[in-house]
Amino acid sequence: IAVLAYGDNLLLATRHQDQHQGGKLEFVGGKIEQGETPIHALCREVAEEIGLDISGNLAVKLGRIYHDYGDKQVQLYVYHIELTDEQYNAYQAQTVGLLGQTLAFYKRADVIGSGERFPDANRAILRWLTLPSEIVISQSVADSGSIKYWLDKYCKLAPNALLYIRSQTDPSLSVDLMLAVSLLRADIGFVVTLSDFMVYQMRSVKVNIAFIKLNTAQMWSLAKGELPDIPSNIPLLVSVHNQKEARLCNDLAEVYPIAGAFVSPVKATKTHPDAQAIGWSGLSELGKCINVPVIALGGLTPKDFNKVRQYGAVAVSGIRGFAT
Repeated sequence: IAVLAYGDNLLLATRHQDQHQGGKLEFVGGKIEQGETPIHALCREVAEEIGLDISGNLAVKLGRIYHDYGDKQVQLYVYHIELTDEQYNAYQAQTVGLLGQTLAFYKRADVIGSGERFPDANRAILRWLTLPSEIVISQSVADSGSIKYWLDKYCKLAPNALLYIRSQTDPSLSVDLMLAVSLLRADIGFVVTLSDFMVYQMRSVKVNIAFIKLNTAQMWSLAKGELPDIPSNIPLLVSVHNQKEARLCNDLAEVYPIAGAFVSPVKATKTHPDAQAIGWSGLSELGKCINVPVIALGGLTPKDFNKVRQYGAVAVSGIRGFAT
């Protein structure tokens, strides 16, 4: 599967009515033939389906999906392909693919909100597409010096930013901070820890919670059925540091709406000085084992975004260097 993107524009096809899941929108792709790698199949199928050569584009793994339709089972290898200016301009006016299927560009926000128009196996892809390229992790108020300084700092984020509120000493303070930011910047979305979300649920406030973050211990508890009910309408983010946790992430992703995995630490950090950095090669190798999009974390800044994509991550995250 190729998620063909040009900024916030996604190139989609419409399946023929006589096909399986006919009449629905789909991302361009096709079957892997004997002896092919997923990347080779991706390039061949996109060329055969719509005449587009993506062999020179960077293919960043989004994830792998296993889905049972009842009458058939599929395993999807999903890659994000950012189109060049030339490719986008060439396909803006192209409305029909080589197999007679309808082609069109759609806005990402419209695609994410129209899951019923896609085959069921594609629903996870729509969830993955809610991830931005950057996730800002907040400092604690104690490290910032004051609530006023903290608010001034994070209310200056870029439009529609995603802010991961680190748990404060008092979970109620985390909820208060989210509410304060929302009153000043309604466009900002939040990642919250599970403990902070539980406190949030008991308050009569509403903010834009985009993701709930689980730590490693909570992941194991969830696998054992020992966590409180997880809301099915809010995607989850998890932490992965090694192969064992990667396997746990994959098992959970078959049951729960996991939208991404923080893989860390790529570099040494002041926050966790004793943690062994995995480096760029470690990011690449660990990311290959994970069935959901990878978020690179640890000693990175927004300037590292293009590099993390080269090593298999779809987003970059951090504390320092992400807010001024």
